[in-house]
Amino acid sequence: MVGAVAYLLKERLIRPALIFVMATAFLISPWMIYSRSHQSTAEQRVEQRGYIIQPYTTSFWQRSAGVADSGSISVGELPARIWGHIADIGGQQMGTIAQPWLLPVFGRIGMGLFSILLSVLAVIGFVSAVREKVTFAEIVTPLSIAIISLWPWEPIRFLLPLTPFLIFYILRGFRAIILLARRDSKVTNPQPGFGIGWGMGILAWCFAAGIIVGNLSYIQKLDDPSSTLRREQEIFAEIEAQFQWVREHLPSGEVFASLNPPLVYLYTGHKTISGQNIIEDWEEWKRLGVRYLVLTSAYGVPKQDSAGARINVIYQSRRDQNVRVIDLGSPSSRVPWAAPEPAATINVK
Repeated sequence: MVGAVAYLLKERLIRPALIFVMATAFLISPWMIYSRSHQSTAEQRVEQRGYIIQPYTTSFWQRSAGVADSGSISVGELPARIWGHIADIGGQQMGTIAQPWLLPVFGRIGMGLFSILLSVLAVIGFVSAVREKVTFAEIVTPLSIAIISLWPWEPIRFLLPLTPFLIFYILRGFRAIILLARRDSKVTNPQPGFGIGWGMGILAWCFAAGIIVGNLSYIQKLDDPSSTLRREQEIFAEIEAQFQWVREHLPSGEVFASLNPPLVYLYTGHKTISGQNIIEDWEEWKRLGVRYLVLTSAYGVPKQDSAGARINVIYQSRRDQNVRVIDLGSPSSRVPWAAPEPAATINVK
């Protein structure tokens, strides 16, 4: 939105800029008003204990967005975050986005060098484009990268929508270098034949061919029993089977706890709260009537319950034992949690 206003003002299109601002405000204001008038209370945050009710302003200052245990940073630490993300983008992600299939071929070091090469070309191409004419893309792309560099999360997922622009600037960088080389060699009247247009076309088709190869490789791995991708697909199938069992066997009025409450709620329809830490949440779970703990990933749980008895696992995947449902017992009958060994790892995470 900022980029659009900046571009319209640059083009001296004052009236369209005002219309754009008014239309944007008309579309966004209702949600902004609603979200602020329905902010979660302190009591609700204690109940949920999850990042889904956490405002972006809180996530921004965390070392890892949505992970409270990661700690917080100060303003003075922002430059290190920005530099770390820029180094990650330029030193690894550019190559991964442009040609992901090369990662297992080159390895991380080789892909890093390839990414640096593409990043240099992209910067040269961006400067070349700006010198020729500043379009909407030349405003939005750097603004987007600035936001991505500021946000405390892996930049790859936010960088992906910019892929067409990044490849475009890489091609522009290639063109700018060829033009510079021709000027330095004083070639004023090049002979007809292989020219810059042909070179850019070949390079563009190389990118396209590489992406097609990467997609075909991805599809092939789905049928390879030894591939990590196939393993991930199988695990997700086990999780879906778990959710189906929950829908068919557990009463609809029960409340669940899970490390991924949105996913559990989406698939089961049960009210689900965040299950981050059994000891800290135990009494709150009893008050809220939480009976079942639904685990969908490889996170450890106590081997004993609050009374010293064995954990009651009522569902466990045969293929992946980390996918399981634990019955904590009736909330009214559960005694306060007393960990036999204070130093033992009881944190669900």
